[in-house]
Amino acid sequence: MLGNLNKQRLVVNLDKAIRFFFYLLIFWLPYSPAVIESCVIIAFLLWALKRGVLFTINYKRVNGLKENFIGFARAYRPEMGPLVTPVALFLLACFLSTFVSLSPLNSLHRIFTKILEWFVIFSIVVEVFTQKKHVYTAMGILLFTAYATVGDSFVQFYVTQKDIFNAMPLTRGGATAGFHHANSLGGFLTLVVPLSLSLLFIKWKRKFWSLVSFFFTFTALWSLGITYARMAWFSALVGIVVLLNFLGKRKQSIFFVIILVCISLFYFLRPVTMMEKPRLSMEGVQSAVQWRADIWADTIGMARKSPLLGHGVNTYMQVFQEYRRRPQRRLFSPTYAHNCYLQIAAETGLWGLICFLWIIVVFFEKAIKTIRKKCLVEQSHLRILLIGMLSGICGFLTHSFFDTNFYSLQLSALLWWAMGITISIDKLLNQA
Repeated sequence: MLGNLNKQRLVVNLDKAIRFFFYLLIFWLPYSPAVIESCVIIAFLLWALKRGVLFTINYKRVNGLKENFIGFARAYRPEMGPLVTPVALFLLACFLSTFVSLSPLNSLHRIFTKILEWFVIFSIVVEVFTQKKHVYTAMGILLFTAYATVGDSFVQFYVTQKDIFNAMPLTRGGATAGFHHANSLGGFLTLVVPLSLSLLFIKWKRKFWSLVSFFFTFTALWSLGITYARMAWFSALVGIVVLLNFLGKRKQSIFFVIILVCISLFYFLRPVTMMEKPRLSMEGVQSAVQWRADIWADTIGMARKSPLLGHGVNTYMQVFQEYRRRPQRRLFSPTYAHNCYLQIAAETGLWGLICFLWIIVVFFEKAIKTIRKKCLVEQSHLRILLIGMLSGICGFLTHSFFDTNFYSLQLSALLWWAMGITISIDKLLNQA
């Protein structure tokens, strides 16, 4: 039997291993869903082993099955902080929706393999990223990956018409890099752009890093432009406005200079050899708006038919065609709602949507409370990172109102990883 000292060392090493797999997850996130799945599974197994070791350290021999069970349950209680209640109620709404689902087993499978994965990522990240060096390493890897992706989008758009890593072809939707659709790259950049912009407001000891931050922001905005993802442009702007609101209005001039330069370069340097006309014409915009408006109207009708429990998790595409107006049913194949919040309401009912929004509200409330603390007003590096992450998440959640981010493995993993890191930064600031 291992002594308690050796067990504690094992716990420390397990935490290091878990962090390594989350670093790996972020590093490969734009390019390999399989790596994401593997990293989450391995990290969860290591976490379970770690909690088992901690249980043996803290275990005290007691009489009675009930006391042993309570001790075991406490040992495996996830690290959720103030989100524990809304998360528990949201999961309950998801499970209850299976009782009215057309495919209960399919719904349960989705809950255990996808939705629970969101909170596994979040809770484990909060638990193991406990020091500044952990956060800085994670931010460095995220930004390295982001700008490798940005470079990939430039190669795809201006040179080869295929991305470097996955040979994804350039389409009418614009640059995709390693993602399967330009909107997915746009969703990724809605989080990256405000975070990158926040680095411009850090008081670096060397001006070199200020120049690097400016270059990163400039190229990320440019890459966002060549996606032609119009709602991603709007959502990134929302994130930037949130960022500048926290940092002070005088900072807005920097943003306007950057955005004007990027727009100018994008307009003059876009290739004339695109296979199809870009989605920037008035006809293209009107078509996209009308298509989404029709889907949203039909989704609201679908949600009204089962307002309390919804139609079951992961049944939207299966059920939606029955609620689609007949002319559109003939013209279009089944699709996502392209509004993650409406899709949650359709699948889990209003209770599920309210609980999910409760999670978001509690998350933002906690982070904003820390940002506004008088003792932190001096703009520490961690505080600015917290503002940058919160602004990026705000942009991402805005984009989710117009697209399918929650139902993309890559983007949903990014969201819950980012939320976990944000809470870790919040905890570090409150410990200072």
